[in-house]
Amino acid sequence: MKYDVIERISAEERTAWSKARNDAERIAQQEGFQPIEVFGTGTDRAGTSLLHKVNEHRKMGRQWKRDLSVLQKGDTLFIQLPVVNNYFFMQSIMKNLRRRGVEIIALVHDLETLRMVRDAAVSKRQKIRMRIEEIGVLRQCSRLIVHNDKMRDFLMQLGIQVPMTSLGIFDYLVSPSPNGETIEDLMEKRAAERCDSVIVAGNLDPQKAGYVYHIPEAIPADLFGVHYQKTDQKNLRYHGSFPADTLPYELSGGFGLIWDGPQPDTCAGPYGEYLRFNNPHKTSLYLAAGFPVIIWKQAALAEFVQEKGVGLVVESLDEIPQLIHRLEDQDYHKIHQNIQEVSKQIRGGAYLRAALRG
Repeated sequence: MKYDVIERISAEERTAWSKARNDAERIAQQEGFQPIEVFGTGTDRAGTSLLHKVNEHRKMGRQWKRDLSVLQKGDTLFIQLPVVNNYFFMQSIMKNLRRRGVEIIALVHDLETLRMVRDAAVSKRQKIRMRIEEIGVLRQCSRLIVHNDKMRDFLMQLGIQVPMTSLGIFDYLVSPSPNGETIEDLMEKRAAERCDSVIVAGNLDPQKAGYVYHIPEAIPADLFGVHYQKTDQKNLRYHGSFPADTLPYELSGGFGLIWDGPQPDTCAGPYGEYLRFNNPHKTSLYLAAGFPVIIWKQAALAEFVQEKGVGLVVESLDEIPQLIHRLEDQDYHKIHQNIQEVSKQIRGGAYLRAALRG
């Protein structure tokens, strides 16, 4: 049998997690994986005593063991990492499953070891603990589905010998619009009405995405997301925040921007540097919605963008106005033609399906 772990906060609270995780659950179940719900304790461990934290970890361990007790020799378990209900003893749980003959396929969403290594706010002790916990869990898997070859190579350098499959790009499932409009209809309209603004969708908190508030004034920017702080910049247009499932229908603008960090001239800081290894989910959003993208030249996904011909790459945001100005209409429409097939694959879950099948 094939099983898929569905994590919940608690038996009483069944709040959904991120769009990427929810889509992965749906795709896995469409591929024949049976859901196993794992409920958290519903307790916030932050700010509590060490003894309380240890007891909560043990309680969570008993919960994982109980919920995964149905697994038998020869079964396959699909799990998403890092686990939402953070559990110190997860390595031992997975080790026990492997001893019982269970194959574990893990989709890696984030690598805290990689993301936090340059974050000055995280202590050296915390970084060491995160690395030990994270690497220990990864080594217990039968196979890892990682973002791309750059992330695979990084894990190999850490001594991870587990077979790895590169995802390529995250899928982004899109439900039909309530008014009957399709993404294909919107893509045709967006291609015909050429727009030269950039789109920024996601967390707009200045601490996370400081570059947003320094986008050069020559670049009109359409902003969508939470934690926006009003500014006097005339080129920034804030449109509000929308549910992830309907956002592809709400977006407006010209080019989806994949950038991160505090500054516009390069991607720096913990989040900016992370682009060298990860697949930002917003890339999938933009392409699913039919928008060409503009991405940092040193980002891991820049190779995908160039190979598929679905956007532009830049070293600095200052390059964008001239680059767009030089883009001939025939080249612009060629990009949109390329996007049509990639968008269809992303909206249909093609990338994770292929990775699950090995």
